[in-house]
Amino acid sequence: MKAFLKATVLTGVVLGMVGCYGGDVDRPDFPGTKEGAKELVKRFVEEGADYRALTLQLKPADEDYETYFVESVVPIAKKNYYSQIWFPPESAFKPMGEGETEVLLFDATLEELQNNTGQAPRYPEGYDQIAHLIKGNPTIYMFEFVRPGETEGTKHDGLVYINDHWAMFPSPWRFVEE
Repeated sequence: MKAFLKATVLTGVVLGMVGCYGGDVDRPDFPGTKEGAKELVKRFVEEGADYRALTLQLKPADEDYETYFVESVVPIAKKNYYSQIWFPPESAFKPMGEGETEVLLFDATLEELQNNTGQAPRYPEGYDQIAHLIKGNPTIYMFEFVRPGETEGTKHDGLVYINDHWAMFPSPWRFVEE
């Protein structure tokens, strides 16, 4: 009886967690422009920012994976992003360095990332390795939390405007495979 009770409680806890992190997302309403992206990410450096809540607002919907990635990698992308980014309660996009109170925003199309042109040299390497797994030529934003007056800090890449909302697919080469 105790084992059954423990299993029932554990199942309830797990299902509750899945509901919190796997269901509908309260999406921010910012335009799909560079200015909209800037306003969106500035919320992460506001005093008292709830990094986890802000992060979860950028969780892609199921159809976002299907719009962003080629069909063959959608299931593995969903599984890997969910288990490593969206489900762990400690996972959040946030400033990591002390005093990182400002945000720099960069934008590059997938083509620019492949050719290392425009602002692409600021991005982490890896997009060229998986570009063929991303549909179209989306503009991919990277935001960087920095100390005032500095140009290097904590980077978060993979912000895209997709299906009429903002979503994050950070460092996709770490999460998709053929």
